[in-house]
Amino acid sequence: MAFKPLQRLSILALACSFFVANSEEPVKQHTKPLQPSDFQLPKGLEISVWAKSPLFYNPTNIDIDHKGRMWIAEGRNYRKFRNFKDSQIPGGDRIVVVEDRDGDGVAEHSHVFYQNPELIAPLGVAVIGNKILISQPPNLIQITDVNENAVYDEGIDKKEVLLTGFKGVDHDHSLHSVTVGPNGQYYFNHGNCGSDVTDRSGWNLKTGSTYGGYTRNLIGQASSDGKVYTGGAALRMNPDGTGLRPIGHNFRNSYEQTISSFGDVFQNDNDDPPACRTTWVMEYGSLGFFSKDGSRLWKADAMSDQTRGVAEWRQEVPGVIPAGDIYG
Repeated sequence: MAFKPLQRLSILALACSFFVANSEEPVKQHTKPLQPSDFQLPKGLEISVWAKSPLFYNPTNIDIDHKGRMWIAEGRNYRKFRNFKDSQIPGGDRIVVVEDRDGDGVAEHSHVFYQNPELIAPLGVAVIGNKILISQPPNLIQITDVNENAVYDEGIDKKEVLLTGFKGVDHDHSLHSVTVGPNGQYYFNHGNCGSDVTDRSGWNLKTGSTYGGYTRNLIGQASSDGKVYTGGAALRMNPDGTGLRPIGHNFRNSYEQTISSFGDVFQNDNDDPPACRTTWVMEYGSLGFFSKDGSRLWKADAMSDQTRGVAEWRQEVPGVIPAGDIYG
């Protein structure tokens, strides 16, 4: 295969201010826009801006449909409970469709697919044919775009809740985006806010931990298969909302999964530095963030001679899978 000497990368950029927030620090506002010249690139690569505000604002997740349109979940109302009024918009957050209609390599058009007060910093959007899945705790929402015009038309399009019971509303440690595996099933995950979810066939998943008190009452409780799951969990299910099963658990807050053509699942797991990681998910494996029953954080069991990465992911505890690449 021959490659051109100059390969181009297009990026999404926010030309206005964007917001960074975590549970330890107040929101910081940055007014200097990121420029292509700010990136350090290997020889032979060029970077350019494909889309920027005001076509969209503060993206939390993206997906691309079969027409090359980019669907963006916005999170401008993130953590309303902290009363950050300057960053919030009336009417709820939005799912926005961004397009390069004239084919010049730069997006110039966007429109709103769906906006509703129920959307509070949704962490995922997935476009699967004419079905759009929105990850908005406590619900996984599915909208069927019946007339396929990429606009939600109430009374024409079908809106339903595929699953409900994900904890941590208005929180980034909750339900994340859906991806599709080679077996046709939906793959997704949630962070360590936890869950108490029953699928459409009556199968119940409980994932408890001490984190934030969201699922402390579920610590040690078994799911429908008789097993105890803790913390964040990697999941898959059938497109009709049946067959929900965990395929890994006990992580902190993985954001999205990648599934190979062989069905292998890879995911990140974020942390307040320095122990972020990228991991191959061994099916039904524990990724080690909490104690086995979810009652203790890693610091409670850390030993003095362990590095942060070894202690935080319990790499010397039997029954925990390898942490993968710990990159800081």
